[in-house]
Amino acid sequence: MTPAVHADDIFHLYRQPHGDVVALRGLSLEVATGETVAVLGPSGSGKTTLLGLCAGFARPSSGGLSVLGQPFARLSARELARVRRSSIGIVRQHYHLALPRELTVEEIVGFPLRLLGRTGRARVSSLLRAAGLSDRARARPAELSGGEQQRVAVCAALAKEPLLLLADEPTGELDPKATSAVVSLLLELAADVGAAALIVTHDPAVALACARTIHIRDGRLAAEGRRVPS
Repeated sequence: MTPAVHADDIFHLYRQPHGDVVALRGLSLEVATGETVAVLGPSGSGKTTLLGLCAGFARPSSGGLSVLGQPFARLSARELARVRRSSIGIVRQHYHLALPRELTVEEIVGFPLRLLGRTGRARVSSLLRAAGLSDRARARPAELSGGEQQRVAVCAALAKEPLLLLADEPTGELDPKATSAVVSLLLELAADVGAAALIVTHDPAVALACARTIHIRDGRLAAEGRRVPS
């Protein structure tokens, strides 16, 4: 089966006035279809850069990167955008910046479907039920708690039933109770559609909920481990 992500010896440089900054240094990684992987590591280790490459926001400076069977290192910007729009869901840390303030909850969750020419009313209703937000469907983000806003963001990311979910510190601004609700929802909805998930986190509780953890340090894969079934 084609892996969701296959990175082969990828390097990534950022051009800076004082010289190039190396974010990834020969990183190799494979994420299986439907696998949930937590990405750990200190700040500046290359975690967010890895997610950005997997989302097609940038290309590796060298090495091979295949996402959902597509050679991301060689696709055009338009082709990358097409794959991202149809098959990749993204959850960001700063939900208060990611959610359009003028839209209602149901409009936000349905927006990715409308971009694909689908109305998806039944899908939106199902997602809001799963998130415990059915009674907040007509609310706007400013009327919601932080945990509720991030659950809306998770529903929106998974509305189109993506094959790959990328989450960058999705619980970084939440308290423990809201963190538990968001992580449970994210993993439940990803499993429902068979999506693989790469989740950048500093939270041990988030890492423990994933099937595998990888540690990145100085742009390299430093260690990895699998959860032992209870």
